[in-house]
Amino acid sequence: MSTGEGFARPKRRRLVDMSAPGQKNPDEQQRAYYDMLSARLEGLLEEIEQAGTSPDDDLVKRLRALYSEVSKPVGRAKAHED
Repeated sequence: MSTGEGFARPKRRRLVDMSAPGQKNPDEQQRAYYDMLSARLEGLLEEIEQAGTSPDDDLVKRLRALYSEVSKPVGRAKAHED
């Protein structure tokens, strides 16, 4: 699949979207970013599963680990840092 099919968006544009003036406070912006990232990873993992890729594939395992990391609520992750 090529990047021309809608997967890639310029990083600069994503950052502008997350820091639009008048938007939420920084904690809410971070939470919104992680929610968006989690949703995108979930969709990607569903596509991989539908394509018949083995769940034991190294990339699939790494994507699942990343998904579980970004799916954690931000507040709970901060509580574990204390």
